[in-house]
Amino acid sequence: MWRYILKRLLQAVICILGVSVIVFVLARLTGDPALVMLGPGARLEDILALRQKWGLDLPMIVQYWRFISNAVHGDLGLSLRYHAPVMALWLGRLPNTLLLAGVSFAIATVAGVVGGVIAAVKPGSWFDRLGKTVSFLGISVPVFLTAIVLIIIFAVKLHWLPVYGTGTWRHLIMPAFTLAWASSAGQLRLTRSAMLDVLDAEYIKLARVKGVPEYKVIAKHALKNALIPIVTMAALQFMVLFSGTVIIEFIFAWPGIGWLAVEGARNRDFPVVQACALMTSVLFIAINLAVDMLYAYIDPRIRYQ
Repeated sequence: MWRYILKRLLQAVICILGVSVIVFVLARLTGDPALVMLGPGARLEDILALRQKWGLDLPMIVQYWRFISNAVHGDLGLSLRYHAPVMALWLGRLPNTLLLAGVSFAIATVAGVVGGVIAAVKPGSWFDRLGKTVSFLGISVPVFLTAIVLIIIFAVKLHWLPVYGTGTWRHLIMPAFTLAWASSAGQLRLTRSAMLDVLDAEYIKLARVKGVPEYKVIAKHALKNALIPIVTMAALQFMVLFSGTVIIEFIFAWPGIGWLAVEGARNRDFPVVQACALMTSVLFIAINLAVDMLYAYIDPRIRYQ
């Protein structure tokens, strides 16, 4: 097990280094960062001064070494708009994004898994047909369209919920359900498929012949053995939810990482955009690593592959 963990940690470090190179290169493929930050009407002396201030006049390999060295120590530069450390800005917005993604993930997982289990236990029933319809709509309808529909119904027409902002639990309802709608659709379909495969296995039939209560057959035997693809899918869905918050945060003016990245792009705040891309990628890699550890714990065969 420890050998497997060390192997995955090494792969994660290599992946983070690769991501840092990609972020560093892409940031410079957009053109001269100094010109991008100051705008096309900037004076030459201002551009040269900014290039010297940020070390953009140094060789590329030296710039990357300084970038990765500072990043390791938690220094991702200063925001041009807020005049504050970018890491502090990112960490300040992180709780809002985690709250939105976490609540959406909880709703989607509970609804998707419970709905998938019921649909698999009673295939062809009205609930199964309803689940198929709901999951189809959840996958097909874009999240921004779902958000607009919810705003029109619950904010504009009924005046039940606020349109944007934070502060109370009511501000969280529409953005959380918008994200959860699409995610729960995938969870429901996967859970139903995994449960149907397991319920058709011989040991499930044997348990029923022996007179094991149906709730034990479902909860203890079937669901437990169907967990591996469900856990993997749940982790991927969380990362999709986290990245999907960019659109939702923009629509509902939710002050999270996605909104910070959009603000950085609109204001040509080069350090903020670069930091958001790098730190979000690192967070994704860390989540994926944690899922791999859980996957190996659930299925010991993974450790020896």
